[in-house]
Amino acid sequence: MSVDAVVVIHECPSCEERLVERRCPDCKVFCRRLGEGGCCPGCGEIVLAAELGAGC
Repeated sequence: MSVDAVVVIHECPSCEERLVERRCPDCKVFCRRLGEGGCCPGCGEIVLAAELGAGC
């Protein structure tokens, strides 16, 4: 399994939403960087490259 495109994944410290943007559009706060990842082709969720082996 692989992601469609590799990007940097961020997580909002307030709502814990995973995003590809550095700032959460809902909470208006800057997010913390988690690492490289992208959208899972199986489920469409934003996943880290390290999580791909675990399945979704």
